[in-house]
Amino acid sequence: MTQNTVLSPIAKTRAYEQAAEQIVARIEDGAWQPGDRLPSERDLAIQLGISRGSTREALRVLEAMGWLEIRPGDGTIVRERRAKGDGLTAAELLAGLSVEVGDLWEVRKLIEPGAAYLAAERCNVDELAAIEGILDRMQEMSERRANEDVFHANPDFHMAIAFASGNAMMAHIQRMLVEAELQAMQSVTQEDRTAEQASNTLAEHRRIFEEIRAGRPREAERAAFDHLVTSWMATWRGSGRSV
Repeated sequence: MTQNTVLSPIAKTRAYEQAAEQIVARIEDGAWQPGDRLPSERDLAIQLGISRGSTREALRVLEAMGWLEIRPGDGTIVRERRAKGDGLTAAELLAGLSVEVGDLWEVRKLIEPGAAYLAAERCNVDELAAIEGILDRMQEMSERRANEDVFHANPDFHMAIAFASGNAMMAHIQRMLVEAELQAMQSVTQEDRTAEQASNTLAEHRRIFEEIRAGRPREAERAAFDHLVTSWMATWRGSGRSV
């Protein structure tokens, strides 16, 4: 079935978003069934007329949304959609699930580097100013050693990048992640937040911002991924938790 499936070349600028929409449409109209293996990333990119990077980002988000499963070495498989979710919004689905903090971190790893990549490609002057304004506010908090405030401002930084990505779905998913993260943070005491961690977080945020401002998508993506790994190790594993 997949051999006869033809996708349409994308002419507009938001290739990543449109690629995801086309793939979902082909799944919904039955061209790809649960269990089917999609064409390779290279073949998808050729059919869509976009870069492999944009194709990869589309697949990552669709995996996070439950449409696909990416199996290293085995390709991308269409997942079975559970009937119990029919008719519910994404927020309602999230509210009905018991989300483990490890699950949250894995989805952030998929979404936030991609948001940074797109922001470096698309953001405008106002969006850059919004991100920098949050960083300046966090810097002021850090200087007066309000470590807990620095960490509570962290979701604002990531939301600003999601908005700067120019992708409404990306911003929607990030908002869901922020809500889940706020719940996870309730178990973290002030003693878990050190001045060193606050300073490191701010420095990592600055690196992400500078790569976005310089218009370097791959570097911004890498900086965001590195930040997540460092945050995971320092904040959660060190205290016996995970996020």
